[in-house]
Amino acid sequence: MITVDQLIKNLQKGQSSVRSSLIIAAMEQHYLSIKDKIKIAFAEHNNDGTTIYFKVPATDENISYDVVFTISTKNQITLKDVITLYSNSPFFIFNLAYVFNQQNGLMLKNKIPHKALTEKPKVRNPFEVTGFDKHIYSCLRLIWGIKLSEIVDQFKDKDKNKPPHISSFEEKVEEKRLLKERNKLHKK
Repeated sequence: MITVDQLIKNLQKGQSSVRSSLIIAAMEQHYLSIKDKIKIAFAEHNNDGTTIYFKVPATDENISYDVVFTISTKNQITLKDVITLYSNSPFFIFNLAYVFNQQNGLMLKNKIPHKALTEKPKVRNPFEVTGFDKHIYSCLRLIWGIKLSEIVDQFKDKDKNKPPHISSFEEKVEEKRLLKERNKLHKK
């Protein structure tokens, strides 16, 4: 299992040419630029703690990525809480999914290409670091310091009481392809 603390500390490993403070500063800058656009789509308490579903805007496209966390608490998040997660962002799939899978920190494995689960990211993450991408950082940052029960309470209404559809990586790739085709047609 992976803890929140491990995610943060692992940002510092394998970074011989770039200081980790620069990476964290870039993630923070990204978070500040999208925080008002991140949507918490659903949240619920369960036997493992709390599961939260996010829709996070992509940087340069008119789509959102799905990010889902299960955190081993029903209260405020601490650095010692265990986290399992899923994201259909390409960075996560190609750099981190294998590593999270190896450490039992990955959920919704059926939505991730088999190759990403079984082949080491030799070029993109040769040290197999369990850091996180800017989308995951932004979601965690959004809810840091908030009682998770306050988030869950927003979804007590029966109309809001079901998890949203979470796209597989392949579905997200197809969505991006269709969007690019549509944009090309509009430009003509």
